[in-house]
Amino acid sequence: MRIGIDFGTTNSAVAVYSANQLQTVITDPQNENPHVLPSLIYIDRNHKQTLGIRAAMQYLQHETGRAVAWRKRKVGEAEVVVSGRGADAVVFIQELFGLIDENAQGRLLQSIKTRLRDPYYDGTRIFDRFYTLDELIALFLRQLKNATEAFIGERCDEVVMG
Repeated sequence: MRIGIDFGTTNSAVAVYSANQLQTVITDPQNENPHVLPSLIYIDRNHKQTLGIRAAMQYLQHETGRAVAWRKRKVGEAEVVVSGRGADAVVFIQELFGLIDENAQGRLLQSIKTRLRDPYYDGTRIFDRFYTLDELIALFLRQLKNATEAFIGERCDEVVMG
């Protein structure tokens, strides 16, 4: 069966054309419009992944009203090269620091599709684990595929994506 996926920056949807009829798939049953999956991912400290409207609800439930605990932490290093006219370059390593909310229960990601156009973005660290951009995109595509297969009652092996 061939399906059509609209993988959007804000929302995603799936349609199936069968027996001369176009049908949209229920991809997010808890959403006000169940045929639309908001492009949201919530990942908690245990790395449980929640998508769509449930991701927004989980984020609000876990993050609203809690105490914030900012801590300065080393997040990496950068090589800095300084040179002037006629002078040899001076190279040094600069430590990079960021403020981290240690009480955060999870992280909400949105609009990850926009990162596809950035050749230097390869993913993000969430707590103690690095997620590649491919992994994050695959979460959505898997959810859309699973919802579609449940809807049509057969395996989907061809996709037209936009």
